[in-house]
Amino acid sequence: MLELLILYVLDKQDNTLYGLKKEIAAHYGEVSIPSHGALFPVLKKLEKEEYVCVRKKLSGGGKRYTYYSINKNPSEYFNNKFMNFNNAKSETLEGFLLWLKFRLITIDMLDKNLIDTFREKSLLKLDFYKKNILKKLDNEYLELTELQKGLAKQFLNEIDAFTDMLKRI
Repeated sequence: MLELLILYVLDKQDNTLYGLKKEIAAHYGEVSIPSHGALFPVLKKLEKEEYVCVRKKLSGGGKRYTYYSINKNPSEYFNNKFMNFNNAKSETLEGFLLWLKFRLITIDMLDKNLIDTFREKSLLKLDFYKKNILKKLDNEYLELTELQKGLAKQFLNEIDAFTDMLKRI
């Protein structure tokens, strides 16, 4: 998921590793505050695949800085990463919601002709999770505590909020 944020940030301006970390934390800290150790391997992968290029620059004080920038049009790579839906049965709802947040943050880089497909698939997965939660709440043989019921209702509210967001794009 970091690939999406890195490409999104670099598409706006070249940056150093520290600058990327700072930019992601400042603007997208609700979903990710990556460490240098998390960013660096992703940048190396993107560099190896030639989506990102590196250039060294000396400061006035003689300190060397490494700048990362978009090397070639990342739209095909970005679109493939963006549209990669995992099997709903092997994910948690929280994992899917985080996945969805990353995509909604960077959706303006997605090819316009893929937005409807993305919306439809996302709405189907949200509906899948909602039905599973409602089944558990309605199951008379499943003894849920009040806290568990409250958490389930909170998840339902989150699902409804994401559903509304997706319907507006």
